[in-house]
Amino acid sequence: MSVSFPTVMDPHFEAALRARCLSALDGIPTPEETQPSAEDLTQVLHTGTQLLELFVVVTATAEVVAELGIRKFGDVRRRAAEIQGRVSSATGIDVMAALSFAREIGLSGRTPTPADEAPVGMSLRRVVRFVQAVTASCPTDFFESLAADLSRPELGYRLQVACEALRSFLRRHDPRQQDIVLVVGRLYQRGTIELDDASQLFGASHTDAIALLEEHGFGRTVETVGLSDEKRRAHLARIRQDRLDRSGKPAYSRDIVRRSTIASERIEGIDARAWLGAEPDRDRGR
Repeated sequence: MSVSFPTVMDPHFEAALRARCLSALDGIPTPEETQPSAEDLTQVLHTGTQLLELFVVVTATAEVVAELGIRKFGDVRRRAAEIQGRVSSATGIDVMAALSFAREIGLSGRTPTPADEAPVGMSLRRVVRFVQAVTASCPTDFFESLAADLSRPELGYRLQVACEALRSFLRRHDPRQQDIVLVVGRLYQRGTIELDDASQLFGASHTDAIALLEEHGFGRTVETVGLSDEKRRAHLARIRQDRLDRSGKPAYSRDIVRRSTIASERIEGIDARAWLGAEPDRDRGR
C-alpha cells in the first residue's frame, strides 16, 4: 500500500509513526554508554533525520487540511496536489521523498484505505499530543554534536531545522505553549526576565526567541534595554578581561561562527553551516 496524503491523515499511521520514532530515539546511546561504530552512528543520525522530517510533513499536512476546511478523505485525495504544494512551501522538505521513506520502513497504513465519505479523523489537538511526546524525547544537542563528530553537518542542520519546526508547531497550537509566550512576553517587556532564560523556556535561539516575542507584540523600550551604570561597568570589565586573556588575538568559537552564519542566512539567504566542517581545536575556542 502506498503512502499518500490520505494515509498521512489516518490516525493509525500517526500512531505507527510515533511508535517508530520514539523507539528510534530510545535506542540512541548516551555518552556514558559504549558507542557503536561510526557507520552505525551515521545510520542512526540519518534515520533520525528522516523520521523527524516525516513528522514535520505530518504536522504541516494536518495544518493545511485544517486551514482548507477539509473534512472528508475524498477531498484530501482530490486536493492532494494543492496540499503537497502548501506543505512543501511551509516546510522546505521534499514531501515525496519523505512519503517514500515512510513506505520503505513499512509505514503504509495498517487499515484499509478510508472511503471517500469517511471523515478525516486526525485533528490538530491529537497531533499536538504526539508532537509533545516526540519533542520531549529528541536529544537535539546530542544529534548536533554527533553530526559534527561524524563530519555530517548537513544532517545535523536538517535535524535542527526539523526539531525547531515541531517546536514552532506546538507554539502555534498548544494552549499551554501560548500561555508561556504570554507570561514570558510580559516579563520580557518589563525587563524582569533575561533573554537567556526566555530562550531556554522557548527552546529557541536568542534571535528566534526575540522574533517570537515581537511577533506577539512584546518588544522592549530603550529605557528597558538600557544598562545601569553598575551593569555597564561589569560588562566593560568582562570585555577588557577577555581581551587581555586573548592577548588581543581574535576570538573564535562555535557560537560566534553560528551567529555569523545565521546572520548571513537571514540577510543573504545563504546558510553556510553545512560547509563549516568539524574543527575540534577551534570549537574549543583555541
